[in-house]
Amino acid sequence: MAILLNEMREGMSDKVAQAVVDTFIRKSEILDLLPFDNCVSPGTGSTLTYGYVQKKLPSTTAFRKINSEYETSEATVEKKTVDLKVFGGAFKIDRVIKQAEGMFDNMALQLDEKIASAVGTFHNALINGDVSVDEDAFDGLDKFLVGTKNEMNTDGVVDLSTMAKVKENADVFYEALISLINRTDAQALLVNEGMKTKIQTVARILGYKTESEEAFGRTITSIGEGKVR
Repeated sequence: MAILLNEMREGMSDKVAQAVVDTFIRKSEILDLLPFDNCVSPGTGSTLTYGYVQKKLPSTTAFRKINSEYETSEATVEKKTVDLKVFGGAFKIDRVIKQAEGMFDNMALQLDEKIASAVGTFHNALINGDVSVDEDAFDGLDKFLVGTKNEMNTDGVVDLSTMAKVKENADVFYEALISLINRTDAQALLVNEGMKTKIQTVARILGYKTESEEAFGRTITSIGEGKVR
């Protein structure tokens, strides 16, 4: 059963583990939104290979004339397997340093820095991962979605390269963005810092940008009803 990190945290009795999960949630809105599925159990003889069916293209329908037949079409699917990968890190603190640290909590510092690194490593692999480059990682979305129905607008671009172009193409870009969200029922847009800035600028130009503060104290920029994270 899929579970969110926030739900996982509530069921933990170990306060240290709760604090670690809470830090992951605070540092990564992607991990906060991402459901985790206990899909393999290596301790019970299972392997780390996960099998699933990926839908490539949907089935189609159409109207027909009387006494004629429908043209057949089938949804295109592909059987896939992926080897689940393990990642993380470790650190050590000499007991003398631990005893002599006084009010400075070196353990908390090292743990916080390790979590920040883990978040960055996962974010990068989620988009840019490529097993042909790093066999210990996994294929990210930039490679995984190529050739599927989820790869959109591959033959056209909206030029936002300069402020003049942003102002000129703001309406066209906003319509394309909202169309993408409506077609996919997207819960999040994963973009780099540059693209995030462009989206915020377009929203400001068109008068759709608002800002608020959420539970963790982070500033949330919204375009209409959607949050720009």
